Amino acid sequence: MSQTSFAKRRIRSLVSRGDHVLVGLSGGPDSVALLHILYFLKSELRISLSAAHLNHMIRGKAASDDEKYVTGLCRKLNIPLLVKKADVPEFARKNKLSLEDAARKKRYEFFNEASIQLGADKIALGHTLDDNVETILMRLIMGTGTRGLLGIPAKRGKIIRPLIDFWREEIEAYCKKKNLKPRIDKSNYDTKYLRNKVRHELMPILLSINPNAKTAIIKVIEILAADYEHLMDSSAKALQEATLKKSEKSIRLNTKKLKMYSDSIRRYVLRSAIEDMKGNLENIGFVHVDDIFSKLPDKEPWELHLPAGIRASGKGDVLTIRKP
Repeated sequence: MSQTSFAKRRIRSLVSRGDHVLVGLSGGPDSVALLHILYFLKSELRISLSAAHLNHMIRGKAASDDEKYVTGLCRKLNIPLLVKKADVPEFARKNKLSLEDAARKKRYEFFNEASIQLGADKIALGHTLDDNVETILMRLIMGTGTRGLLGIPAKRGKIIRPLIDFWREEIEAYCKKKNLKPRIDKSNYDTKYLRNKVRHELMPILLSINPNAKTAIIKVIEILAADYEHLMDSSAKALQEATLKKSEKSIRLNTKKLKMYSDSIRRYVLRSAIEDMKGNLENIGFVHVDDIFSKLPDKEPWELHLPAGIRASGKGDVLTIRKP
C-alpha cells in the first residue's frame, strides 16, 4: 500500500491548504506512521508540521528512551518538536483518577497548550479502527448511551484522526515497510488497565466466536451514527420549541411541550440544555436526566444539584437549568 493511497482517503477532508498540523507523537507505531505519512504528503497538501511529545513519568527509563527516539526522529525529518514532562501518577492520586484517565486528561491538555504555543490549526492523533472497537467495548462494559456508542470521531474541534479508517495491523505493516522501527510500550500489555484487558483478553474471545467481530462492531457504529444524526435533528427542533427563555446563565423550558415528545427525544433535549450551560457532558449520566424526569411535572418547587454545580429546578410547567 503506497503512502498516498494509505492516507488520502481521510486526510483531504480533515485538513485545509495552509494548515499548521501538530502531531501528537508518542513514539509508538500509530503516531510514528502518522507523522511519516503527513511528512511525505505535506508538500502536496500544502501544510506545515510540528510535533508534541508528553512524558507521562510512568515508565521510568523507557519513557526517557521514548523521548530520545521522538527527538531524533523529528530532528531527522526537520520537524519542530515540543516536549513536556507531566507527573501523571501524582495527578491521578490527587484527583482520584485511574492512570488511564489521568494520562488521557494530561495528554489532551498538553496537546491543546502546544497547539496554542506553536500556532497549530489542527491536532493530529494516531487513533485506528482497533482503538475505535476497543473504545466501544469499554463504554459498553462501563455503561453508555447512544452518543457514547458512536466511537471515536474522525474530527472534533481542532483534533483530527487521519488513521481512523485503518486497522492496527495495517499501521504496523507500514512501519515495517518503511523501516521506521517505532518504540513499543510494554505497558500496553499490562492487563490491569481496562483497554489492555479488552484488547488482549476480551477481543480474542469475541474473535473466536466471530472472526469478523471487529468489522461487525464498526458496521454497528456506522448504523448508529445515521440514527443518531436523525435523533439530534429531532431533539434540536424539540429544544427550540420547548425553550421559553435562554440567557448566558440559564435556560427555561416548557415541560408541557416536552411531554409531547418521546422519552428518547426528551432525554436528549435535557442533555442538550445541560451541555449548553455546562459546556460539556462530562460526568453527566442518564441517571441525572432520569432524576429530572422523576420531578416532572410537580406543582411544588424542587431543585436538583448536578455535577460541576449545575442546578435543575422547577415548579409546575417550567423547568430551569442554570449555571452555578
